[in-house]
Parts: sequence; structure tokens; C-alpha cells
Amino acid sequence: MVDKVDNYLRCKCGKIVCEIVEDKVIIKCRHCKRFITIFTDGILEVEYKS
Repeated sequence: MVDKVDNYLRCKCGKIVCEIVEDKVIIKCRHCKRFITIFTDGILEVEYKS
């Protein structure tokens, strides 16, 4: 379960899982710090399961 705070999705532990900017979901790798950007035509739902 995640909480949406502004444009960030955070895990219950407080770590940022991803950032939502307009129709993009931006995920940052915790290890190498690279970004993965997922482009969409409208975000309906973001589900995060651990």
C-alpha cells in the first residue's frame, strides 16, 4: 500500500517509489540513480505491491 503525497508515491516506510508528472511516471533506481520514465495517455491508477 502506498500513500500519495503531492506528486510522489511513497512506501509506508517513507521511501519515494516514484514521481508522477502530468502523464508520466518517473522511477529512480536506488542503486545506480538512473531514471526510468513511463509515458502514458493518462494515469488511471498506480499500484505498488511489495
